[in-house]
Amino acid sequence: MPIHDILNAGIGLYKEGEKGLRQALQHLQSSYDNLKRQGEADQSETAERLRQTLDQTIASLRQVSSKAETRLQGLVQEAGRNYEQLLSGLEGQIDTIKKQGEKEMGGVRDRMQTLAQSLKEQAPDRFRHSIEKLIAGTEGGTDPFQPAHSDEERMVSIVFSESEEPEHKK
Repeated sequence: MPIHDILNAGIGLYKEGEKGLRQALQHLQSSYDNLKRQGEADQSETAERLRQTLDQTIASLRQVSSKAETRLQGLVQEAGRNYEQLLSGLEGQIDTIKKQGEKEMGGVRDRMQTLAQSLKEQAPDRFRHSIEKLIAGTEGGTDPFQPAHSDEERMVSIVFSESEEPEHKK
């Protein structure tokens, strides 16, 4: 059996199947239309009740859908108002906290300036007093930077303000 014969048989089978499918679809459409006409012609009490039930069901579904959409729109609007109120409240609280912080920082800043001024005013006197004590300790011929005894250590610390910083640090 040549290969072309097999191919041609396959093509014929495909065409026949396609033709059969079209005929089946046409028969199905024809049957549907026939059944629809028969149903429309039926005016019995049972058929009318079924039609009314279907109409009521569709109307109820539309009503439920409409109410749900209206309720959803209301919820979205309410959520938007709540969000705006929340945002407004948060902004107000942030402003209040910011103002409080600025007020408290102003007080801290004032206290620090007062302390700095006090240190500047007192530093020269304290420094002079420390030097006088140091010099007074050397009148006996001892070096104030050396320990008085071999097992004793002595540390001298001099604090300068920023304006009195030693030359080697500048």
